[in-house]
Amino acid sequence: MDTTKKIINMMNTRLTKEDRAIIKEARGNKCSGPIYSEDGLRLLTVLGNPEYLEVKDGVKAICDDACQGLDNLHEVVLPASVTDLGTRAFASCIKLFKITMPGVDFIGIESFAHCESLKEIILPETLGKIWEGAFAGCKALEEINIPSHLKIIDKSAFRNSGLKSLNIEISDGGKCLVYDKAFASCKHLESVYLNKNVKIVERMAFAGCTSLMAIGFENPLLTGPIGEFNALTKDEKELIAAELQAKYDFVGDFYPKCIGYGIFLYRITRYAKGEICDIKYGIYNSETKLLGPCVYNFLWSFEEGGIARAKRNFKYGWINMNSEEIIPCKYCDVSDMENGYAHVKENKDDTWGLVRMTGKVVVPCNKYEDVRMFKNGYAGVRLNNLWGFVNEEGEEVIPCQYVDVKKFTVKGFVKVLPLRGDWITIDKTGKQVTK
Repeated sequence: MDTTKKIINMMNTRLTKEDRAIIKEARGNKCSGPIYSEDGLRLLTVLGNPEYLEVKDGVKAICDDACQGLDNLHEVVLPASVTDLGTRAFASCIKLFKITMPGVDFIGIESFAHCESLKEIILPETLGKIWEGAFAGCKALEEINIPSHLKIIDKSAFRNSGLKSLNIEISDGGKCLVYDKAFASCKHLESVYLNKNVKIVERMAFAGCTSLMAIGFENPLLTGPIGEFNALTKDEKELIAAELQAKYDFVGDFYPKCIGYGIFLYRITRYAKGEICDIKYGIYNSETKLLGPCVYNFLWSFEEGGIARAKRNFKYGWINMNSEEIIPCKYCDVSDMENGYAHVKENKDDTWGLVRMTGKVVVPCNKYEDVRMFKNGYAGVRLNNLWGFVNEEGEEVIPCQYVDVKKFTVKGFVKVLPLRGDWITIDKTGKQVTK
């Protein structure tokens, strides 16, 4: 990747000390609407909670977190002068439906992550890079145009989005690199075509795309490993089919599909009076030759740590490669596993809890109003509308006393917003530090 250029773009969108002073003054004056840098070249933040945002002409960058969490924002219009979108620039704008951005060249980390309503967006031909998690969790995003000069689709860029089809055709003389899990867990993705100038450089780019049965390549030799579409031999298929016939009383179909790490999903369909009456899934481990029980409503792709989400009796859990339920199928709703943790709900009206991939419940459901994912050993938790932190044992190590919190850095520092004043930095003990 062009790391130097990425750093330059990130610096363009990072708030300076002077920028923070401008924002503080605007808050003190009870301003609302867009707040710009002194030179007018960057949008620093948006105060209030508008439905519509039109950025003035001449602005070149939308700063980090500028519009994050504006939960009433429906539409955004950017002028052609805007080239850089910062980290989480529009993240978690849950009602954002449409954005116009004719001149953007750089879409930063998680720029539109969790914009659940985002449906209307056209990526301009000026766009060169889509960085990590840029459109992750955009569940209403059913289609996207990929510019012909795009160079990078970073890891998890469209993970868990609503894409139904994907066509990437890069112009001759160019090359587009697709990184790890760029389109993972796109459950509705059915068709993919990649031309000769697209290269998948890391495994599992399409992991967990359960509706995707094949990928069309113009030139397969120029692509890297997919990690999804390995095939069983004819003899293996016949042996598995025979074992299933002996093990289960069924008349129906059997099909294997690789779901990562040499594990194959198989399905048994039962019929009654010519109609489908039951469909169940299990796994076959091609390395150990172990055929797991066919008891699941569905099974998702295996991920790091060798576990896969499972659905049994219409409840969710996780299994390992030996078909053992390491996290029992007792949850009505779960998130993807991330850094060894997942959000879980036992009942529909519960608040989220956190469970570790080993099966240990770290944060029980209903203990907090909201729980964020762990980062560098700590997870944000909200109680009585105020935020604090728990450690990986679930202990509340920083009390819930802040209006908002960021994520801990690798060095053990985190930015928090007190009830009064501006953002400050604290350490693991909750002590304010000078940065």
